Amino acid sequence: MKLPSLRALTALYHLDQPFARIAKVTGVLLVASVTVGWVALQMDALVTDETAGIDTGALRWATAAGHALVGLGLGLLILRYRWIRRAVTHGKVIQGIVQQIIVRTSRLPAEKHAPWTPRLSHTHFAVVAYEAGGVTRQVRLKLPAGATVSESGEVELLVLPDAPGRALLRNGFQSWARFHC
Repeated sequence: MKLPSLRALTALYHLDQPFARIAKVTGVLLVASVTVGWVALQMDALVTDETAGIDTGALRWATAAGHALVGLGLGLLILRYRWIRRAVTHGKVIQGIVQQIIVRTSRLPAEKHAPWTPRLSHTHFAVVAYEAGGVTRQVRLKLPAGATVSESGEVELLVLPDAPGRALLRNGFQSWARFHC
């Protein structure tokens, strides 16, 4: 398997929410486990007695558990990447109908030169109903920037035949695949 480029991973990070969440949690766990490991090494240097306290032993176990969780997170990232790549390359295109458009607004930190002006970030989601495998399903998908989708309009979805309950928005992932696969 060819390793993905950093550009492909960052584009996928911004495009796919589950991939982004797994990456964030894995990154936090990596920083925490390295920090706890460093503290454990410093404690080992300070403790001169043969019988170290329970806190030193707990730091060693926390470091090992943190590294194991980072490995699990990296494994989940690889599985998600491979599933998305397989869905883009081997998935079949089906039509879905947009049931609802959800806009989530969040406030960004103020800029230095204009602290009185509020900065807002808008993220658009679409609840899409589609039929796959004889069953009508609904999925909530993040819309890419600049997507022109209206309620009760049609969108194209990518669905794997062996996983009809998981769909991807075709136009966002098709452009990702064109440049990164």
